Amino acid sequence: MKKVVVLGSTGSIGEQALEVIQAAGDELQLVGISAHSRWERACEQADAHGVERLAITDPGAAERCAAQRPAGSVLAGEAGITELIASSGTDLVLNAADEVAVEAFLGGRIPFTAIPEVIERTLAEIPAVVPTHFEDLYAVDAEARERARSFLEGAVA
Repeated sequence: MKKVVVLGSTGSIGEQALEVIQAAGDELQLVGISAHSRWERACEQADAHGVERLAITDPGAAERCAAQRPAGSVLAGEAGITELIASSGTDLVLNAADEVAVEAFLGGRIPFTAIPEVIERTLAEIPAVVPTHFEDLYAVDAEARERARSFLEGAVA
């Protein structure tokens, strides 16, 4: 069983990814989710999928969420995402190229088994970067999304 963390679980692609994970049965286990400000929806998702810890990047939303959850179950900010990934024992983190590939699968453009190839090809095109600011992560995320889309269109630059 592969353990999965879904970053941006409250967005449309994140919601669909949760459905795919649930449908995968014993193949995939959701071990963490994150959201920016939609903490109420993230809490609903955590409860529905048996996720014990979640990360909320918006500080005010994280504070409100933490007031409603067991102590230590809500991680805050960008550091919370890092901690969630590091402490969850995850095998996979769904984000960027992953989201583009899952969207293509859900749209019937590729089979489920092609998702890893899209991710691997995308990652091979993205240079390794040690981010010093969260903005650096956004830039790499945007580049990964574009590379994945280009790969899916058959024209990776």
